Amino acid sequence: MDYLALKSKYALLGRDFLTWLYRRVDETDGQVTEAGKDTEVFFDDALTVVGEGDSPAASTFQGQPQSMKSELRAALRSGKKITRAKLHLIRPDGEWSFVLDTDEWIVRSLKVPNGSLDGSDEEALLLDRLAQLEQLESTLEQMFDAYLKIRVNSKAYQELGESISAWIS
Repeated sequence: MDYLALKSKYALLGRDFLTWLYRRVDETDGQVTEAGKDTEVFFDDALTVVGEGDSPAASTFQGQPQSMKSELRAALRSGKKITRAKLHLIRPDGEWSFVLDTDEWIVRSLKVPNGSLDGSDEEALLLDRLAQLEQLESTLEQMFDAYLKIRVNSKAYQELGESISAWIS
């Protein structure tokens, strides 16, 4: 299978994942247990939704998350799904800020916690940054795995669809 076919196949899965994550963040005030203990996840001031089909309509929301909530729910009711979002991940050991683009499965504009290695050599700073990247990757993987467990279980996925429909109504 070629890259474009794979990208197209998994882009839809990513859109479903971000929509699921938005709902989890909304219903738990950011305390997404799937992200690990003492981890908070927040959607920030930029979010893009896209419809389905050959020429899907896209909408971008910018501003305070609470102020765009009703418009976003209206877009979700119309069948659009979240494709790109600015996220904050807060853990006891730091805060990450980034844009997750699930159509490309790319993390953009990543800001990692400031290292605790003041005055250290460049190699130590690089290793610290790599460890922070691994923490982010691990947390994203935990959340995606939790979503996939629901997605591959037809009964759980049907229940998820029904609960999301009720939530956005």
